[in-house]
Formats: sequence, C-alpha cells, structure tokens
Amino acid sequence: SPTELATPSFAAAALGGQVLGNGMIGDTLWVALATKITTEHPFCGRRVKDAARSADFVPLYLETKYQTIHGWDLLEINLAAGDLLYLTMPAVGLEQLWRTTPPQMMVR
Repeated sequence: SPTELATPSFAAAALGGQVLGNGMIGDTLWVALATKITTEHPFCGRRVKDAARSADFVPLYLETKYQTIHGWDLLEINLAAGDLLYLTMPAVGLEQLWRTTPPQMMVR
C-alpha cells in the first residue's frame, strides 16, 4: 500500500537519513537506507556486526570522516558519532534506529 511505502521515508527523514529504496521479499517490506550515527543513536559505540545481529539488519557500507568501508572489514568497525551507515532492514524494525535504551538496560 502507499502508506507502507511512504512510512519508511518519513522515518528515515526523522533520523536525518534517507531511504535509498525498498522492496518486498515474501510478505516483508525491506528498506535500504542511510542513518547518521549520533551520540544518542542506539548503535553508537557498537561493532557493526553486533548491532546488525541484534537489530536484524544487513550492513551495506559505512562512510566515516576519513574513509568508506565495505565488505568484511565493515563488520569489525565500531560505530562513532558522525558516521553514516548504509543498511537494509525489514521496515518493521525501523523503530530500533531511533529508540533509546537507558545504558543500564543495554546489552553489548
């Protein structure tokens, strides 16, 4: 539906990111997007592979202040404020990108 397709765009805009595309796989809407990592972002300070496992996303690449990181190296990077992470994830998981969890509740 148009609402299902528009919702990820609004969510990404609210995150300071952008939707790169979306598509259906089975009954699931997947969204490719860029999200800016801030100090308050739930992925800040986490390794990409750990964040990807817990939030059910597929990392595509990362732009840092100094370089663009692709491939296997991407999985070992710790995300820092200012990084721009490109990923694809099920649309139902988008809320994880802006949800804040009190530090005492976070599992790393």
